[in-house]
Amino acid sequence: MDINGKQARLATLSEDGEIEPRYTDKGTLAMAWKLRDGLAVKLFFSIDRYIWAGGSAELKKMAEGIRATK
Repeated sequence: MDINGKQARLATLSEDGEIEPRYTDKGTLAMAWKLRDGLAVKLFFSIDRYIWAGGSAELKKMAEGIRATK
């Protein structure tokens, strides 16, 4: 997924940090990307929030609003 020209990854993480199959109701959704050298972002979403928000298109809109301030 592209976030403001940066490649982001969307994955589901288990409680112990392992990557789960993409479409599972176990774990927490995580989206991660690099804003610039030395600065990365990782967002966590519940599966319910992902469904409520309408899927990855809405999560992308939220992620695109994140900016580095320094």
